[in-house]
Amino acid sequence: MKTSVLPECVLPILIACMTISCSSRDDSVPTPTKFPPGIIIYDPKEGSIIQGKIEINADVVYYDLQTFVSEVSAEITRDSDKAVVFEDGPYMLNQNFYSYHGTYTPTGLTGSTPMTLVITGKGSGKTATKSVKFTAKP
Repeated sequence: MKTSVLPECVLPILIACMTISCSSRDDSVPTPTKFPPGIIIYDPKEGSIIQGKIEINADVVYYDLQTFVSEVSAEITRDSDKAVVFEDGPYMLNQNFYSYHGTYTPTGLTGSTPMTLVITGKGSGKTATKSVKFTAKP
């Protein structure tokens, strides 16, 4: 007569789970602080055609609450000659989330002008950049 309340297959599973959870930590797996901050650009959208004022909206974030974004900047270049037509920042920070909002009104355009927005975020000794291409019209 058996007196065990647990089925026979449960004990090996429990032992395996305890062994796995008690094993040493694998330092080859990156922790969040080993990564640069994440960047999400909301506006302008990739490939958009914009006439007049250009709204710039982006988030720079660390999902690890113990790691902070230290610097954020934005730059727009004209694709034809790589001339910088807009610069903003760097903003010096010490927070794990920063919501960037800016505007740029192009001047002197004679036609459709391809441009690139680059948002740069720094933190924990790491740098991240994200870019979108769009076209500005007079």
